[in-house]
Amino acid sequence: MKRFAWLDYFRFSSAVAVVMFHYTVNNINNGSVKFETNYGIVSDIFQYGYLGVDVFFIISGFVILLSAMGRTPAEFAVSRATRLFPAFLFCMTLTTCVVFFSGMPTITLPRYIANLTMVPAHIGFEAVDGVYWSLAFEILFYATVFAILLIGRIKHIRKILAAYTTVSLVLFLIDAHVFGFGGYFMLFAAGCALYLIYHDSKKAFALVLFAVSAMLSVVGAHERASEILESGRLAISPATVSIILSAVYVCFYSLTVFIGSNINLPYSREIGATTYPLYLIHNVIGIILFQKINHTYTQWEALLFVTTIIIVMSFLIYRFYEKITYGFWRDFFKILFTKPIQLMKRIRIHNANFKQWWD
Repeated sequence: MKRFAWLDYFRFSSAVAVVMFHYTVNNINNGSVKFETNYGIVSDIFQYGYLGVDVFFIISGFVILLSAMGRTPAEFAVSRATRLFPAFLFCMTLTTCVVFFSGMPTITLPRYIANLTMVPAHIGFEAVDGVYWSLAFEILFYATVFAILLIGRIKHIRKILAAYTTVSLVLFLIDAHVFGFGGYFMLFAAGCALYLIYHDSKKAFALVLFAVSAMLSVVGAHERASEILESGRLAISPATVSIILSAVYVCFYSLTVFIGSNINLPYSREIGATTYPLYLIHNVIGIILFQKINHTYTQWEALLFVTTIIIVMSFLIYRFYEKITYGFWRDFFKILFTKPIQLMKRIRIHNANFKQWWD
């Protein structure tokens, strides 16, 4: 699979933006970290850092479609599970242990087990760390691509994406809200369309899909920002949110069209691989670190110390856990998934008219 080194840099930058949003804005506003004031202009800038998650979703749309092409359903499932679950298991367990030894309320065994699903809120349990909310969207997107692979329709992804984008646009125009359309889902769709611009010979068609899905996602981000502003949680400008996300799309489009995978950047693999553990461990463990040192260090020293520690920890998790155990987890998921997926393929119902229409 081709590597897009600039995506790794964007992924890491987005993770750092989310980290800084929590450290300089959110955790101060909600009282998790006791500082008399925030970080001034730094907080003013990074109150928009939550948009890093939006950028993650765009990148996921691009990368997941890239990884699905030329793979069987079993190969795709194994690759995604190996990428997502082992690091989550380690980071969630690490967070649970840090919470236990910090003196905070202990995470119960049922809650820990529920978190192993990666979507605990959907089965009535609180997440070990609030940042896990985004994983539900990732998993749903993975499942959708897996289903398309399973029914043998990945070659028709252009038609599928066109139909999805059209329905999303119609629902937007009539102001109807249906789960799975609009909102965060348009970020994934925009990422997929961006990949088609890179990969597809019909670039004009893919560009239309990209423009529409990007526009809908910007509108969605603007609406979410307006709700945040009205709630009083952040003093953000919805217009600024729209400008930031639009600028991200312009950058992604330009890099995809003019650079593609034809550039090597130093340490891009390591930087990209550090991103996921950084996102998973920074919040709760970061809060605990701040609470332990905020009477010893100045506010700015604490920020530098905690941020550095968390980034170093994230790299070490990648280097000495993910990288070393990758082969084990890949083989484990091969054993776990291959036969059930083969069974699903065997019992798949073939509808001749449907198949003829698509083909």
